Order: sequence, then C-alpha cells, then structure tokens
Amino acid sequence: MSTESSPLAGPSMLAVLRGAVDAIRQSPAIVGLFIVSGLFGIVLPPFIGVAARLLLILVGVVVAYRALGGRTRTDSPFLLRLFMAFLATVASYLSVFVGGMALAVPDTLGWVGFFVFALPGLYLYFRLFLSTPAVMIDGYGPAEALTTSWRLMNGSVLATAFAVTLVFVCGLVVLVSLFGIVQSSFVAEIGGVLIMDSFLAGMQAFLYLQLTESS
Repeated sequence: MSTESSPLAGPSMLAVLRGAVDAIRQSPAIVGLFIVSGLFGIVLPPFIGVAARLLLILVGVVVAYRALGGRTRTDSPFLLRLFMAFLATVASYLSVFVGGMALAVPDTLGWVGFFVFALPGLYLYFRLFLSTPAVMIDGYGPAEALTTSWRLMNGSVLATAFAVTLVFVCGLVVLVSLFGIVQSSFVAEIGGVLIMDSFLAGMQAFLYLQLTESS
C-alpha cells in the first residue's frame, strides 16, 4: 500500500478499528492506564487533568504499539520523548482549538469562523495524527514528527476520521448511558475516557506500525 496515494485511499475504517481492538485485547495494561487517566481527570484541576490525560495517551501509544508486535527504534530517554511528543501533539491540536473557539462568537460570524478554521483544522489534525508515535517510537523531534505524520497519513485521512468519530460517538453514548444508570459522573467519566483514549492510542499505534512498514 503506497503512502503517497489520494486521501480517499488507504486502510479502511474497519481495519483501523480492528487494529485498535487488537492492541487493547493483547495488552490489558492499556485498560488500567486509562482508568487511571479517568481518575486524574476527576481529581485534578481541569488544565492539569487534561495535560495528565494527554501524557497517559502518549504512554498508551507505546504500550499499544508493543502489544501489536512493534519495537521502539530509538535510544532517546523516555522522558525526553514524552516531552517532545507532548509538544508535537499540542501543535497538532491548535487549528482545531482555534476553530472551536470561533463558535463562541455569536451569530453568523461564529459559524463562518468555524468553517474557516475548524474544518481545515480537523484535516490538519488527522494529517498530523501520527506525530505522537513518530516521537515515541522513532525518537523524532516535534518538527520532524509532524512532517513524518503528514507524509504517512496521506491516503489514510478519511478512514481515520470516520474511525475516530465513531469511537467518539460511542464513548459519548457510554458516558451518557452510565450516568443515566448509576447517576454518577465519576463512573461515567471514567467509562468515557476508557473507551475514547484506549481506542485513540490503539489507532495511532496500529496506523504507525502499518504505514511505516509499507512506506
């Protein structure tokens, strides 16, 4: 499979989801990791909780990658890679964040800002989706990780976008359902984080393993 194909080509949505499921199934440690992540989101202040959750996703990508049979290809210190991956991941979120903030502007201007910034931002997010494993697995710096992800994700944008959207919707359904059953935001948030973050880490690991082997 060529990584220089059209964004309409590439792995199917089902293949991406199956890869994530395989990673989770073969490494139960991922479940424990994201239960802790959900707890952090509840007990820590909002900004610190989000940062801790993001860091645990970075660790989860490595766990998922190894569960799928991959091996890290760098001798860079783990904490340094964690810091670099954090920077690369934050950079990949910026355009989406700007588009989301545009919705805070009232009336038509807010929607114009959304379509001008958020939709292109989502495309950029998925083109930069593999910046995290590029740092954590191969030890690239943030800039090189972003360019590597841009190259690898050519041909995989739509399938990945559909897969992430499906997981997000399912996670939201689980969160709302759990809250309705147990009337506990504590349990509901952990359930939502467990599904969404586990699959996110699994999808990144699967795609990076597949696309680096075929590039």
